[in-house]
Amino acid sequence: MKEVSEQVMTYRVKAYCTKKDCRGEMRFTGSSLLTSPPMYTHRCEVCGSSENVYKMYPIIEHIPS
Repeated sequence: MKEVSEQVMTYRVKAYCTKKDCRGEMRFTGSSLLTSPPMYTHRCEVCGSSENVYKMYPIIEHIPS
């Protein structure tokens, strides 16, 4: 086995509310739905609307540079 290192760039991916006239960030509430795959409940920090999605935001992604 041989190890190889490569440089990566780190990104934080945020989700934003899609309600009309709202630009609030959607934050994970700590609740999830026991579906397969699980869905995670997020709430807008501005208008308070909630949405269930398959990812837990914010997400940290590592992309090869």
